[in-house]
Amino acid sequence: LGVRRMAERHAIVRRLHAVETLGSTTFICTDKTGTLTRNEMAVRRILVGIDAASVTAEPRVQPDTQAPFAADLELLLTMAASNNDTHVGPDGVLLGDPTETALLAAAQTLSADGPRPQRVDELPFDSQRKRMTTVHDVDGVRVAFTKGGADVVLALCTRALVRGQTVALDDDLRARIHTSNAEFADAGFRTLAFATRELGEGGWGGAGALAGADGASAAVSPVLDPALVERDLTYVGILGLVDPPRAEVPAALAECRRAGIRVAMITGDHALTARAIARDIGLLGEGGSRRVIDGPELGAMSDEDLAAAVCDTRVYARVNPEHKLRIVEALKRSGEIVAMTGDGVNDAPALKRADIGVAMGRVGTDVARDASDLVLADDDFATIVHAVELGRVVYDNLRKVILFLLSCNMSEVLVVFLTALFSPSTALLPLQLLWINLVTDGLPALALGVDPSDPGVMDRPPRDASKSILSAGRQLQVAWQGLVMTATVLGLYYFVAPHIPGTTASEARTMLFSALVLTQLLHAFDFRRASATVWHPSSLKNRWLVLSLCGSMALQAAIIYVPALSEVFKTAPLTGVQWAAVIGSGLLAVVVIDASKLFVHHQRFPRGARS
Repeated sequence: LGVRRMAERHAIVRRLHAVETLGSTTFICTDKTGTLTRNEMAVRRILVGIDAASVTAEPRVQPDTQAPFAADLELLLTMAASNNDTHVGPDGVLLGDPTETALLAAAQTLSADGPRPQRVDELPFDSQRKRMTTVHDVDGVRVAFTKGGADVVLALCTRALVRGQTVALDDDLRARIHTSNAEFADAGFRTLAFATRELGEGGWGGAGALAGADGASAAVSPVLDPALVERDLTYVGILGLVDPPRAEVPAALAECRRAGIRVAMITGDHALTARAIARDIGLLGEGGSRRVIDGPELGAMSDEDLAAAVCDTRVYARVNPEHKLRIVEALKRSGEIVAMTGDGVNDAPALKRADIGVAMGRVGTDVARDASDLVLADDDFATIVHAVELGRVVYDNLRKVILFLLSCNMSEVLVVFLTALFSPSTALLPLQLLWINLVTDGLPALALGVDPSDPGVMDRPPRDASKSILSAGRQLQVAWQGLVMTATVLGLYYFVAPHIPGTTASEARTMLFSALVLTQLLHAFDFRRASATVWHPSSLKNRWLVLSLCGSMALQAAIIYVPALSEVFKTAPLTGVQWAAVIGSGLLAVVVIDASKLFVHHQRFPRGARS
């Protein structure tokens, strides 16, 4: 039932234990792009050489200065469109990675849109190099286009294209470009730098960009060597992309704080970009005081240092999949129940190591989904929070059903034992006991299994996963409630029924039978809320529980008043006075149990704290 309800909220459970574990989650590590943000990227800032410009909604380029850079901008946009794996689908729809589709869309709308140079080779992006290089044939000359983070690409550059001139990339110019990139990132833009290099004319020539066993094999089956291609590059410019946060994320994060769940964002973006996004969605808290760790800093930390910092860190920037695994392990060593999101092949180890591995359904790979416990059909962070809420509800309902069944069965066992001990025979017949277990216990138990969530289910801290569902206090609750129901129905049988004029032995047995049925049906309402009585309006919110009460009592009346059924179950019709005694017995048990429940609750929460 819980799995079905989660699926209706776009959370697909792949392993059943995840339903219970979700309810005890204490820490969520989430990706940024597409999970916290809408994954609808668009280029909004441009740095051509050292000259910045904005992209307006029309769209058109609005320079910050009057410096001439039109030709350099055209080259930058050509590189953005060429170093790109986006495909143009039917009706001109762009299909591919959202970052690359945004780059191609900007190139199509802002440039002259001339023919793109033919791609002849490539070095795909990977998490270690953090860049992508494509090789193109430009008028018979092999030219490499490289894109990646500004800190990565600039480290490979020795020259820069500035206002139509190729100049040496000295320290002052490098610092100026880094400053502009930091300003973009601090404003919340994801930045990508572009650089180029000529490899040779009419083929590979003597560019030294190939690696092979010998000259002949290299000529027949050339293999690009990143160390040779991605060096001595010429910096061209930087594009700043914006990816708006999902509208529902701030509320979801606030709900996590109320529920005692901490959240950390893990991204490959620049630390300033990550901080800006985290600040906008409210992840960093008041004043943005939480710690931000980037990949190089994390890589230099020992396991002990990371374990000391991980619980107070809310943003990880410039990370790779290996860092994700270290973060998960550090959190688990600190006693956290961790949910980790991922979508790539390399995220699989972290997803497997986490208590709850969460894969993306839209952009996730098959490997990531196979390694996960939960798949988000909509890739939305808020769906994780909904799943945690439903996990708590499922656990609560499991506990309600178990406590209800155990306390009811204890009362049945005690009734059979005590009547056999103090009477010539047991008061309840085997068929009547079977009826109680199948109908009276069964229908309310199923109804409790779909019980709606309490209003405060996300206003309490995560439960301790190491504690048993049947703690010592819960065992005492089962025993006490079973004894109360036993005492009231036996009191009816031994002390009330004999004093009702005309009551036969068969009628007394039917009174005991009916009282036990009614008492257990009413007892199911005791589990709706720990801090409310059966008479609270919230008891009626579970319509299935109300229907189970009505249906079970109708069936009980049928086996008393339908002659054929009455003969089978050995029951006798009851008078109005006898029914009043039965109802009084059931109500007395409920009142006593309610009083004890409220007393225990107020002892635990003397100031009216939520249960």
